[in-house]
Parts: sequence; C-alpha cells; structure tokens
Amino acid sequence: MNWLFVRPLLLLGVFAFVACYNEADRKRNEKLDAAITALRKISSAVEVGVNYEQYSTLLIEAKAKVDLAKDLFPGDISKQLDTTLDNYVDARKAWGEKFRDWAILDVEDPVSKAILEKYSLPIDTRTWITDDGRRDSANGIEFDDALHEIWRIGQQNLDKLIAASKPK
Repeated sequence: MNWLFVRPLLLLGVFAFVACYNEADRKRNEKLDAAITALRKISSAVEVGVNYEQYSTLLIEAKAKVDLAKDLFPGDISKQLDTTLDNYVDARKAWGEKFRDWAILDVEDPVSKAILEKYSLPIDTRTWITDDGRRDSANGIEFDDALHEIWRIGQQNLDKLIAASKPK
C-alpha cells in the first residue's frame, strides 16, 4: 500500500480519536460543573436566607446532579461530592427535627443523636418553662446552632471539592 495514501488516513483517525476523547471529557466536566453549581446554590441560599421548602427543592436538584457526576469521577472527587452533599442532607434532617416540636436537637432522639455524634456538636443541658408552667430540660444543642455548624462544615467541604476539581 502506498505510504502517501495511508499516512493521511492514519492522521485522520488520530484526529477523530482525539476529537471524540475531548468531547467526552468536556461532557464529563460539564456534569461536574453542574453538580458543583447546584451545591453552591445551596450554600448561597443558606447565606442569604432560605425556607425549608426552598432548601429541600435545592437539595433535590443537587442530589440529582451529584449522582450524575460522581459516577464519572471515581476516587477523591466522587467522595468529596458525596461528603458535601451529605452535609447538606444532614442539615435538612436536623432542620426537620425542629418541626417535631422539639426544643433542641436532643440526644434522646435517635436522628438527633446521630447528627450530634457525627458532627461532634457540643451538648449542653437546656432548661425551659413549658406552656403549662413546668420546668423541663434536655441534653442537646439549639437547632440554629446545629444548622450553622453543619452548614459551615458543608461549605468547607464544598471549598475542598472546588479545589480538587480544578485542572492541575
């Protein structure tokens, strides 16, 4: 076979391979960018103020985008995506406990206890007067204090994720 004929075909094949590889890599990076953007939206919403329903909607959107991205990025980035999302999910769980008419995130409640232990949140005895005038107490942390600490940790993990996702 004539080398003058084979050489252009070989170069065309290499070019096509590189173009396909770059396109796949671009799409892969777009998924990661979308997941990070969704997590950033949660962080921004927390900073400016968000209600439980809005937060839940943002969390659902982020979960879907994180799930798509983490399958494409095994290793540290996938773990960091999971960790960051997990922080924001735990904050929602803690927030949800507030609606159960608890005064605090209480060590007696299994969901609250798991969150308290996971984040090493400080546990104090809280005392209050009930509506009927009785004195009551429980061990735990105020909901807002717990949420702020979990969100702070979520932001730290988001910053680590952003740093890890930057091209080296």
